[in-house]
Amino acid sequence: MDILQGTLQRHLRLRERAKSYHVSYSKSCILDTTCIIFPVPQQLPIHRPRPNGESFSRRKLTCMYFYWTPSLSSGVIFKRIMCLNRSSDAAMTPYGFSLEAHRRLININSMHHLLPGLASHGQEHFEVITRVSEIPTPPPRQPHRHPKNPTSPMPSLAIPSKQTAAVVHHLGGPLEFVHDWPVAQPGQDEVLAKVLYTGVCQSDLHTKNGTAAGIDGAPITKIKLPHIGGHEGVGRIVKLGPGLAERDPSIHLGALVGIRFAARVCRRCEYCLSGREQYCQGVGEWKPTNHLHHEDGAFQEYIVLDAGYLTLLPADTDPVLAAPTLCAGLTAYKAVLNADVKVGDWIVVVGAGGGLGQYAVQYARNSGAKVIGIDTGEEKRGLVESLGASFIDFRKVPSDLIRQVQRLTQGGAHSVIVSAGSSAAFAQAASMLRVGGTLCCIGIPPGGGRIETSVAEIVIKGIKIQGNLVGNLKECLDAVRQVTEGLVRPKVYVRPFEDLPAVYEEMEKGEIAGRVVLKIGDDPGPVVGLQSRL
Repeated sequence: MDILQGTLQRHLRLRERAKSYHVSYSKSCILDTTCIIFPVPQQLPIHRPRPNGESFSRRKLTCMYFYWTPSLSSGVIFKRIMCLNRSSDAAMTPYGFSLEAHRRLININSMHHLLPGLASHGQEHFEVITRVSEIPTPPPRQPHRHPKNPTSPMPSLAIPSKQTAAVVHHLGGPLEFVHDWPVAQPGQDEVLAKVLYTGVCQSDLHTKNGTAAGIDGAPITKIKLPHIGGHEGVGRIVKLGPGLAERDPSIHLGALVGIRFAARVCRRCEYCLSGREQYCQGVGEWKPTNHLHHEDGAFQEYIVLDAGYLTLLPADTDPVLAAPTLCAGLTAYKAVLNADVKVGDWIVVVGAGGGLGQYAVQYARNSGAKVIGIDTGEEKRGLVESLGASFIDFRKVPSDLIRQVQRLTQGGAHSVIVSAGSSAAFAQAASMLRVGGTLCCIGIPPGGGRIETSVAEIVIKGIKIQGNLVGNLKECLDAVRQVTEGLVRPKVYVRPFEDLPAVYEEMEKGEIAGRVVLKIGDDPGPVVGLQSRL
C-alpha cells in the first residue's frame, strides 16, 4: 500500500483536499476527484473521440480511476487515468456501477479518448485492490443521461393518494385488483413515475405461482408480500423526492423512464465495478433489490424508483415497444453478445416464437447470423419466418430434431440460445452444437430444470455453457436503441390492464406468439413539468 501510494504521489503530485483529492495532471486539466486503484493486466484498447468530444479542461469531475501495469524496471507505473464526469452525458455514475458505460479516458499526454467499455465483452477481469488513503465511502448517487432541464425547480403534479394495483396476497393465490392501493411517496433520492405500459414476463407468472426457481432449483420463497409484479415497464416521472432537483438537475418531471428487473444496486461490489450490476451482491449489510421479489413492480399505476439507478429513455422512445425490450429484449440481446456471433454463423433459437425468442432471432440476424427458430404452431411459424429465420416445428419432428439441425447447419450450430422456460427445451440443445459451440441459457424452467448433456459430449466437443441474467444498463440502452431505430421490431399485443389474469392463463398454455404489453395509464406527455405550473 505504501509503495502504491508513494508512486501515485510521485507521478501525479496528489494532495488531499477535505474529502477528495486535487490532482494537477497537466496545465489544462485540474480535476477534483476521488481515487480508486484498479489492476490492469494488459493494455486496454483506446477508441478515438467522437467528433463532438469535449475537452476535460476546467471540468469538475467526481471520480477518477487509476489503472496501473507492472513494470520490470520501476515497479508500478501509472499509465492511464479514467475520469467520469457528473455533467457529461457519456457518464453513468461516479462510483462505478456501470463501468461498461461510456466514459472518458485520459492518457499521459493529456489527450482524451472515448472508451465504450472498461469491462467489455470478454474482458470482465478487473477488480478493485484498494482505495487510496482513507477516502470516505460516497453515498450511492448517479448522474443520468438526459437533456438539460430548466434551471428552476419544477413543481410536482397533483398525484392521487390511491391507485389500482394487481396484488397477490400469498404465493400461488389469485390475482386481485385493488382499487384503493396507496400511492407511495418518493424519498430523498427517489422519483415517482406514472406507469404507462408494461410487458408481462414468464418470471412474473412463476413468481405469482410460487414456482420461480432459485440457484439451488428450489422455489424462491423470500418474496415481498403482498406482491405486485411487473419488471418491464415504461413510465413518466411525475414527482421528485425532496431536494432531488437541486442535487441532480439532470432528472426532471416528464422524463421517460424504464422500470427494469434490477431496482437498486450498490455500485461498489466487484460485480457493479466490472459493469455487471445485474449480479450485484451488495456491500456489508446493504443488499440489492429487484422488482420481481423485493419491491413493488409495474403492475400498478404509480411506482417509486431509485433516482441513483434510473433508466432514462430518449424522448423519441416508443413506450409500447420499449417496455418488453427492458427485460425480454435485453435478455436476448445479452445472449447474442455472449454467443460472440460472427457474420455467417449458424444460431439456433429454441422457443423462437415467444417473447424472448423473437428478440433473439432479430438481434442475431442483425449480427449477421443465419438463424433457425425452433417452436411449434403455425402462428409462431409465421412470426419466425417473417423475421427472416428458418423454422422447425419440434412437435412434427420430435425424434429427428437434432439430425435436422445438423443437416441444415452442415455440422451443428455455432450457438444455441434456449429462450423457452421449459425443461424439455434444454434436453437436446447441446447436441445441436458443432465442435466449440456455445449453449446460451436464458429461459428458466419452473423448478430450475437440468441440462441433460453428458460430460463426455461437453469435453470432446469443447462445448461452452453460458447463462445470463438480463444485462447491464448500457446493454439495456443499446437494446432499446435498436428497437427505436427500427432494426428490431418486436411483435406485441397491447391489452388493457384488467386482462392480466387472462394473459397469465394464455401464457401457461403457451398460446402467445410474441409479447403482451398491458396499458396501465394514459401518457401525460413529455411537457408534464410545464403543465404542472398551470
